[in-house]
Amino acid sequence: MKKLKWNQRHPITIFLHASMMLLGTMLTMHPVMLFLSLIGAFMYGMVIEGKKWWQQFRWCIWIFAIEMLFFPCFRHNGVTPIASIGGQAITLESVLYGFFMSILLISSYAWFRVISFWIDEERLLYLFGSIWSSFGLLLSMIFRFLPMLRQRYREIQEVQRGLGRGNKNLSLPEQIYLFGKNSSTLISWALEHTIETTISMESRGYGIGKRTTFHRFVFRLQDVFWCIGMIALEMIWGLGFIKRYYVMYYFPALEMQWNSKTQFGIIIYAIGMFSVAVTELCVFMFRKKEVS
Repeated sequence: MKKLKWNQRHPITIFLHASMMLLGTMLTMHPVMLFLSLIGAFMYGMVIEGKKWWQQFRWCIWIFAIEMLFFPCFRHNGVTPIASIGGQAITLESVLYGFFMSILLISSYAWFRVISFWIDEERLLYLFGSIWSSFGLLLSMIFRFLPMLRQRYREIQEVQRGLGRGNKNLSLPEQIYLFGKNSSTLISWALEHTIETTISMESRGYGIGKRTTFHRFVFRLQDVFWCIGMIALEMIWGLGFIKRYYVMYYFPALEMQWNSKTQFGIIIYAIGMFSVAVTELCVFMFRKKEVS
């Protein structure tokens, strides 16, 4: 994983940028904004993880298949039939709606994954710990616990393979039995680890009253400029959302808002999204020039 200059920004600055990306992705079904969101998320992911990023999105093919093949079979609204199955029309509007819904789901997941690299447990506690300490602690423990569960399950599978029980040629009932056995072992470890964590927290004085916290984050002048810019962009984009400039109708017929105000809002969204990437690129080119 590559360390970016953006990761050195204040958690509030990073949170404002992340909220703008997520709101722009999940609150609209406009095709242009969805494609911009998908491109931006994958661009940041490639910068952070490189080729490893693509390995995490193999399931995207299944999302596209489910949404585009099954959704039109159950929703027959639309005025442009392109096929017929069992006397029910498969409409172009349903196919496109399923396609862009899959783009929405994949983009949202990609942004959450990118944000998980931007906002670690320490930044999460800083953002939510003072407001709702228990909630912030719960989120940080969940983000830490899920990768641990995944790693522990892999270790259990390796042990089973070492004992000769992980053969891929097992029958379906044997695979189900082996999966249940591995899951039971994983749950037992998770409960034991939870009890150990609880005892450790109590011995360290958790829950005895209000305690002071330490953080290493400094709100610099650059963060002020970034926050002002992000808030201004979010307000401009949000005003367009309230006035329904980014509406896309799929049923009963395709109708997309595309006027000067819509284009202006999309440009604002693109500026907010790619401003960090452009900054990172400029920093990289500057450092490369200094080295040469």
